Amino acid sequence: GRSVLVLSVRPGDAEAGCGGTLLAHSRRGDQVVLLHLSGGSNPDRDREIIQTAGRRLGTRTFITSPYDSGEEARSDLVRLVTSAIGELQPDILYLPTVHHPHPRHRAVSRAASATATDVPIVLAYDPGDATPSFAPDLFAPLEKTGLEEKLNVTSGYECWELHRLQPMAIQASAAFWARYSDGALAEGFEVVRGTSDLSALPFPPQRAASGVEETA
Repeated sequence: GRSVLVLSVRPGDAEAGCGGTLLAHSRRGDQVVLLHLSGGSNPDRDREIIQTAGRRLGTRTFITSPYDSGEEARSDLVRLVTSAIGELQPDILYLPTVHHPHPRHRAVSRAASATATDVPIVLAYDPGDATPSFAPDLFAPLEKTGLEEKLNVTSGYECWELHRLQPMAIQASAAFWARYSDGALAEGFEVVRGTSDLSALPFPPQRAASGVEETA
């Protein structure tokens, strides 16, 4: 199997943004490492929720830093991201889109993109609250059973009462991006690197006939 690294700035980001795709990686036998760069606002209380979601995804899950939004913490995040990519040397990297209102997300995305020059495939996902500038050009089909499995992964986060982690928000996103794919449900990704060969992905890559930004 291939080595896959997934960066999640907040708990739930990756699960909501690309959980269906990560399940496909796990089923294929890939080694998936999910790196949470924050344990949430209450890490002790929420650790079991985060670890349970990881077990359901079939990933090795790590929580690396306390919840802090200061400038010094962002520098620590950049170091963590750089170190993880260098140590794991993944075949595929999933990171949050740079098109995000929070500085932490933008810092992680830019640092990962700059560090992952030797990673063959780098894809950016929407954590559920990206800005309208998020413009995916690759779509992973998500069958109804895949959506149900994804919702099972994110179910522990519902108690946080955050809109981006609620079932209706996740279902709406899957239905929205499906307009650019052949199926009824899909996850959307911006291709940061790897446009020439996407055969290593665990799903048949579907590209939009024209850019999402041009489609109205």
